[in-house]
Amino acid sequence: MRVAILTSARSGSTSLYHLIEAHLNKKNHICISEPFNNYWREKIDKPTYDVDFFQNKENIFIKTFVSKTQKPKSLLDNEVGYWDWFFDYFEKIILLDRLDKDLQSESLAYHMKKDDIHSWQKKQKYDLSITTSEEINNSKNILLNESNMLHKFSKNGYPLYYFEDIFIKKDKSKIDNIFEYLNIDLNELIYNEYVISDVFRIRLNENESKFKSII
Repeated sequence: MRVAILTSARSGSTSLYHLIEAHLNKKNHICISEPFNNYWREKIDKPTYDVDFFQNKENIFIKTFVSKTQKPKSLLDNEVGYWDWFFDYFEKIILLDRLDKDLQSESLAYHMKKDDIHSWQKKQKYDLSITTSEEINNSKNILLNESNMLHKFSKNGYPLYYFEDIFIKKDKSKIDNIFEYLNIDLNELIYNEYVISDVFRIRLNENESKFKSII
């Protein structure tokens, strides 16, 4: 089964990816997070992937962003060609978005300004004084455009989910729907680890310690 999470930044996609990965690994799937994030992969000395890597692979799972900059190198300047390949290749595509564009754009602008590849998944309090309102607004415009793309894709029958439903409201029916879509059984212990507990939540409030899990 060829599976992809297609998402925008700061939408909880890493936690959802690891939740699904923990199940598909047992089914001998190749699992790759952000295979087309060439800048990040080159910076941490990880391999980059082009479309030829995916040929003749039947069991593969990726998480990737709808961002215009994250494509296989051979299709980087071919928007139509990339999406034709993407939707033809992957059999199951999960769309993930975030409703609160203010918090999402603050998070994106903050991490972009820090320019630290290790910061994106590090539990921390956000010091928004390092950003400007213009930078946050620019991030918001990008995210709104990406959200429009995700909604456009959902009209073709691909399921669309929201960060708030899964990770804030803890609406388990959404995860149940995803796993039913993938036709795999949900392991409750793994679900509790990646969704119910806040171990993997990045942004801390002022009274929270990064050394303590928030349940």
